[in-house]
Amino acid sequence: MELPESYYGSDKNSFPEEEEIKSKIEECKKHILAGETILYLDLIEETVELCADYDLPHEGIFLTEALLEAAPYNSDAWLFKGIFLNNLFEYEEAYFALNKALSYNPRDAEALLNKAIAEENLGFVKDAIETLKKVIEIEPENLDAHFNLGLIYEKKELFSQAAFHFEAVIKKDPENTEALYELGYCYENSDKLDEALRVYEKYLEIDPYSPTAWYNKGIVLLRKEAFEKAADAFELSVAIDSEFSSAWFNCGIAYANMKRFSKALECFLTSYKLEPDDAIIPFNIAQIYEDLGNIENAVVYYSQAVKSNPNFDEAYFARAICYKKIKEYEKALDDAKTYATLKPNDTKALFLTASIYEAKEDYEKAIESYFFILEKEPTNFEATFKLAGALINAGRFEEGKNYYLKCIQMRGNHANSFYGMAKAFFLLNEKEKAYGSLLKAISIDPRYKTKIIREFPFLADSPIFLELLKDNK
Repeated sequence: MELPESYYGSDKNSFPEEEEIKSKIEECKKHILAGETILYLDLIEETVELCADYDLPHEGIFLTEALLEAAPYNSDAWLFKGIFLNNLFEYEEAYFALNKALSYNPRDAEALLNKAIAEENLGFVKDAIETLKKVIEIEPENLDAHFNLGLIYEKKELFSQAAFHFEAVIKKDPENTEALYELGYCYENSDKLDEALRVYEKYLEIDPYSPTAWYNKGIVLLRKEAFEKAADAFELSVAIDSEFSSAWFNCGIAYANMKRFSKALECFLTSYKLEPDDAIIPFNIAQIYEDLGNIENAVVYYSQAVKSNPNFDEAYFARAICYKKIKEYEKALDDAKTYATLKPNDTKALFLTASIYEAKEDYEKAIESYFFILEKEPTNFEATFKLAGALINAGRFEEGKNYYLKCIQMRGNHANSFYGMAKAFFLLNEKEKAYGSLLKAISIDPRYKTKIIREFPFLADSPIFLELLKDNK
C-alpha cells in the first residue's frame, strides 16, 4: 500500500516513526501542561514505551514523572522510570525506582533485569547475581538474564560458570553472535582451545566480516601453535579492518614463530604506525632486527621502547646485549645498571655485567660480579663455572682450578668443568693432572677429544697423551 504524502511530513527522507514519536511527545507535553494527564493516560503510557524503544530517556523521564504524579502506584511507570535512569547512568535513583516497581509487582522479570543492571553498576555485584538468578527462577529461558549473568561471571573470571549461561542462550538462540563471542572468550580463558575455535568458527559462519572474530580465532590458533593458520586469520582480520593494530601485531608474532622475519617485520611496523606510543611493539621490532643480524636497527627500536616506557626492564637488558655485540661497552654497562635498578633481586643483571666486562677483557671486574652472585646464591652453578673461567683469564690459575673443582663437586659428570680444570693444570704446568682431567672430560663426552686437539694442537703429537687415550678407550 502506498502511504499518503502527508504521512512523511515535509521531508520524505526522514523516518516516519521518528516524526510520529516527536509528534506524540509534543502532544503528551501539551496535555500534561494543561493538567489533562488523567484524561490521556493511555496515550502517555504508549508514548513512554516508544521513548524506551527509541532511547529517548530525557523525554521518557518527563512523561513517567507526570504519570506517577497522576497514578503513583503504577508499577509500569516506575519500571520505565528505572530504565530511563539506568540509561542516564543515574543508578541510585534507578535502583529506588525499580524497587518501587517491584514492591507492586515482585515477579516482574523486566524490573528485576533492570534492577540487576543498577546493582552491578553500584558495586552490589552479589546482589545483581541473586537478582538475575531470581529472573531465571521466574523465567528459566530468559535469555537476557542468562546473558547478563554470564557477563558478570566472566568479569569475575569465573569462566566455567559464565560459559554455562552463554551456552543456555545459544541453545535457545543458536545464531546469537554476542553470546557466541563471549562463550568463545570463556573457552579460551579456560584453556578449552578446541571448543573456543569451534565457537569462533560458528560465529564467522554467521558474520564472516567480523575483524574481531577473525582476530580471536587467530589468537586461539597462536596458542595452539598453528602459526600458519593463525597468520591467515590475522591477515583476514586486517583485510577487513586495516587499522586493527593488535591484529597486525599478532600477525607479526605468527610470522616470527615461522621464522618469516621479513613478513613479521612488515606487520610489526604497520602496527607501530597505528600505535606509536606502545612500548611492546618496538621491542618486538628490535627482536626481529636482532634475528636478521641488524644490531644497529635493533638498538634504535629498543631505544624507542624505553622512550615509551622508561621502566621497561627487558628492553634495557636486550639493548645492553646489543651494545655489547657492537662493542659499545660503556652504554651496555649503563643499561645493565638500569636493569639492575629496576630488578634489584634479579641476578641476570650481574651475569650481564660480568659478561660485558669479560668482552672488554676487564676480568677483575667480571670476577667481582660473579662473587656478588655467589654472595647471594652460594650454590649457583653457572656463576661458579663462569667465575672459574674469569679467574683463569685473569691469570689466577690456582683459584680458577679450585672453582672448577667446586663445579665438579656440584655436578660430578660435568665434562666442561673437567676440561676447564685441565686448562688450569696445563697453565700451572701440572701436565699429568691435566691429562687426567682431559681424559675424564672425554669419557663423559667423546666430542671433547676433537675440541682438545683443536685447542691444544701440541697434544696431537704427544706420545704420552696418545698412549693415555689408547689405554682409556
